[in-house]
Amino acid sequence: MAKDDQFQFTIRCYDMSGLRRSCAFYRRLISVYILYPLLLVLYCLMIFNIRYQNNVLQIASVFESVSTFGYLVARKTILLIHSSLFEEMIQDRSRFWHYDLFGERGGDKFRNQMGFCVSLIKFIWISTTICVVFRCYTPFFVEEYLVPEACYIPGNSIYSIAIIFGLEVTFYIEETFLFSVFDGFFLLMCVDLKIQFRLLNKTLRTIDFEKCHEEVCWVKLVECFEHHRFLLRKLNKAFSEFFVCMYFFTIGGMCIQLFILLDGSTDISHLIKNVTYLIVVNILVILIIIPVGEIEVEAEKLIFEIYNIDWYKSNTLRIRKFVLFWLIKAQIPVLMTGAEFLQINRSMLPQIQRVAFSVATVFGRMKGITS
Repeated sequence: MAKDDQFQFTIRCYDMSGLRRSCAFYRRLISVYILYPLLLVLYCLMIFNIRYQNNVLQIASVFESVSTFGYLVARKTILLIHSSLFEEMIQDRSRFWHYDLFGERGGDKFRNQMGFCVSLIKFIWISTTICVVFRCYTPFFVEEYLVPEACYIPGNSIYSIAIIFGLEVTFYIEETFLFSVFDGFFLLMCVDLKIQFRLLNKTLRTIDFEKCHEEVCWVKLVECFEHHRFLLRKLNKAFSEFFVCMYFFTIGGMCIQLFILLDGSTDISHLIKNVTYLIVVNILVILIIIPVGEIEVEAEKLIFEIYNIDWYKSNTLRIRKFVLFWLIKAQIPVLMTGAEFLQINRSMLPQIQRVAFSVATVFGRMKGITS
């Protein structure tokens, strides 16, 4: 690991969120036993609100609210369900190889990559905070908004509006923290895993049966194999459900926005809002699929590095058998999947855009038939 732990920002946000098992009791009490049930109630009210909408712009607002808060519900639920798994991943990082394994110059390069990711997370975090502030002030400047996100307000009384408004602002703040915890942790873990695969590939290149004693080569092989197997264990399990939620929430949020854009019946303010929403959700998807793609590239290189080991020059049968066995194991692609059916790779973003555009086109044809 790096001398300066780049995960400290996300771990600090994790502690402040109240979702970590080791955090202060009062934080966990507020986050899990008070705010989480209120979040589920508020989310149900947002979904229920769709039955009272009369035009496409109002329906779009409901879809946007359901999609936006759906990300929060998914992140928080997964962090609660897999809290022990996240804790294990934090602890398991102590078993990662040191960045300076092949010199300080290479280590500095890896540290700079991690530092850039932390800076990117902080930049998005600050940008999100600014957007949240503007969003919270929307009802004071736009007459049609009673609360920042479209939601069913029981009784339509001033007290109900104040309660819903307060809850939405509270959950906006919580969502900014959970972005740093959830998405930030995923991004840093992916980059760290990519670095570990590069170190693994470099280590394999140092194995030379002609220059080194076979017992030394054997120890290196076993160490590399164990590290490879360790790297593939837990990350996908922790984020699998979120990938599925992200896929459907993104399509649901994008399709109605694309429908409005294709319909061409919006004013300039709604047009800017729709385009901004589409840009934001695409950035969130990119932050998931690009790091995953980088891991896949490094994992594919590992197969060639194993193959290039001059194992056939070894006089020991166990080494030859071991390398062949490892080659077979390494042939299995390193894939991130959602619930074992949704493959996460670089083609996912165009796929989401195509599906959302297709659904928006269907909505447009249905509107043309009914009008």
